[in-house]
Amino acid sequence: MKYIVFVSVPTKIEVDALNEEDAKKKVYDNLVATKQIKPADYIEINVATEVNA
Repeated sequence: MKYIVFVSVPTKIEVDALNEEDAKKKVYDNLVATKQIKPADYIEINVATEVNA
């Protein structure tokens, strides 16, 4: 039998952004630009929280 297994490794990335959606887009765009993922790859960005410095 064959099985498909998804592995998730949480990674914390801090990014300057206008809002939560902008933060997610910047992270996604950076992963594509650095060829860590392909544009067609499945990626799930779960949480983007505003950080007060």
